[in-house]
Amino acid sequence: SRDESFVGSMRREYAELIVPKLDTFRSNASHVLLFVVFPMLCVAAILFYMLDNPMAGESGTSVSWWVLFLGVRQVLMFGLTRAGEVFWVEILALRSRLFNMAVGPYVSLGVIQSQGWPYILTFWAVLDFVFLYGNHRFPRHWLYWQDKLDLFN
Repeated sequence: SRDESFVGSMRREYAELIVPKLDTFRSNASHVLLFVVFPMLCVAAILFYMLDNPMAGESGTSVSWWVLFLGVRQVLMFGLTRAGEVFWVEILALRSRLFNMAVGPYVSLGVIQSQGWPYILTFWAVLDFVFLYGNHRFPRHWLYWQDKLDLFN
């Protein structure tokens, strides 16, 4: 019966806290993909395929790579950071009783106080470090494993 009450409280928390935010999340995600990511992919494809992939100075990287990096990859990392902020701060820390019971009042207060730019800058940097840093193949090109589109290799 204790497990049922925990599962029931988790379902109630999901229905009360996450479901109301899903429409806003879908709307924001579709706007970012349609008005930022897709146009940047088109610009990078034009630079790569039609303009012979011009190089960006003496850095060893092409202009299309920089367009993908700044206009797609950084935008996606920022979006993940914002989604994380909504989930961890606005939903769990501010509205969930389970979060405070699980981590304690001091951690909850610290998470709540980090809302806004402190959270965004910190976790955007953490996500950049995890997904974009290093000399192996994934940080250089996320789709390195496929060979159909040379733009992503």
